Amino acid sequence: MEMPVEIGGHAPAFVMVAETAADVAAREALLDRA
Repeated sequence: MEMPVEIGGHAPAFVMVAETAADVAAREALLDRA
C-alpha cells in the first residue's frame, strides 16, 4: 500500500484516508471473488 509522506510539502489527511478506503475496498472485492 502506497503511503505518500509528502505531497507538495504536506499530505492532506483526507487524501490519505480516501486512498486507504479505496485500497481496503479493493482488497475486500478480491477476497469476495477468491
